[in-house]
Amino acid sequence: MKPYSTLTLKNLIRKSAAILFVLSIINVQAHAGEFTSAVAKSQIAAVDVAITKTTSAIRQMKFGEVITFTVKVFRQDKQFSSVNIEVRDSISSNFQLVSATPSQGTFQNGLWTGISITNSDTATLELALRVNTMEGGYQQIPAWVSYMSAPDVDSSPYDDSVTEDDYANTNIMLAASICTSKKTTKELTAPEGYTTYQWQKNGVNIEGATSNTYTVDAIGTYQVLIDNRYNIDTGCCSMVVEDYCETQVAYNIPFSVKKVSKL
Repeated sequence: MKPYSTLTLKNLIRKSAAILFVLSIINVQAHAGEFTSAVAKSQIAAVDVAITKTTSAIRQMKFGEVITFTVKVFRQDKQFSSVNIEVRDSISSNFQLVSATPSQGTFQNGLWTGISITNSDTATLELALRVNTMEGGYQQIPAWVSYMSAPDVDSSPYDDSVTEDDYANTNIMLAASICTSKKTTKELTAPEGYTTYQWQKNGVNIEGATSNTYTVDAIGTYQVLIDNRYNIDTGCCSMVVEDYCETQVAYNIPFSVKKVSKL
């Protein structure tokens, strides 16, 4: 028969091992949510959503003309998990919405919702806008990701940062006119936020015209160099300022004169 002390030691070892095993299981179960969350975060961190916006405008657009814009939102990462996205598109009062055709989801009041894309997927939105102004000038029409169901590796939704790939901007040029006989002027505006500007008239630099705005008082073809480049942010073209004066219309209204004598 084995000594009592030996049996007691072995039993204690077995019991201790069993207790440690049980405690390990309890510890793993207690932190299972943290482990799952950590794994999920490591996977979600690889999501990379980008957006682009292009236009059919290849020249100066006039009042009443319809311009087509194409917004694309797509994944650039390798994750297969689906991400829900919303996109905001800026449509100013200078334009009237003619139609909106999303490849998925719905577009209403400037918000594109119901987008769900996985790895390498692309969703598109076709917008047809009618020019609703005669003011003319550069028009910025940006689109940006306003919501994502997962964090992005290189951008933050709804921070309106022009340097991030979840923000896209499109510039177009609208026709402008001045009335030279009445000495009216027109202020041309280029996108803000760049380092240098140089306005030109008929291909020649205008002395002192080095801000993002320039007031035109003569007809001609105007362009702006932004950071020594033309057509920055996909601007389409130069602006032709024409001479146009609204005229009053004379109406011939028949009338009669009746003589009234006083008594």
